[in-house]
Amino acid sequence: MPGLLRGMNDEDKKELGIAALLGNLNALFIIGKVAETRKDVALGKPWAKTPSTIPILGQTSQLADLYMRAQKAKGEKREEAMNKFMAEAIAITGIPAPQLRKFMKNFSEIGDSKSAGEFILKLFNFSEYQQKGGNKGKGLKLTKAELKRYYPELYPDTEEDGPLEDYLKLQKEAKAEQKRLRKELLDQMYK
Repeated sequence: MPGLLRGMNDEDKKELGIAALLGNLNALFIIGKVAETRKDVALGKPWAKTPSTIPILGQTSQLADLYMRAQKAKGEKREEAMNKFMAEAIAITGIPAPQLRKFMKNFSEIGDSKSAGEFILKLFNFSEYQQKGGNKGKGLKLTKAELKRYYPELYPDTEEDGPLEDYLKLQKEAKAEQKRLRKELLDQMYK
């Protein structure tokens, strides 16, 4: 920190001059990139929402994505998307608008809570995803070997078949009958 913590010398003057020039030049590139992203949004280019590694450019890309989504939406969804865009645009100034928006939504719905857990989640401003419990998967599909391992009652070791074998046998017979009927029908149509 030349000039503040120690005296200045000839090298420091050169370095400070270069830093002043490069700082302004870098600012021009960043402003140019922001302007280019705004142009891409206006022209509806899909790459306008591609984020950059520089935070201000990443925010610009996020705003571009939200704006493009708002323009494509219709009716109530458009209004919601535009509100989200405006909240993110305000957030650039440092005001936590998206969090305030979520807080107001949760606060207005706090009386509609069906349980104490839901009440607490709304009170502490948890997201809608967390309040609803996230994605409920369809479950894990097991192979026949895994079914035999974890549900041995469906696969008895004796000569008599278990309920799953009966079902599979019936299914196989039904497919064979369906195939035979199809062949018979085709033979009648084309002979």
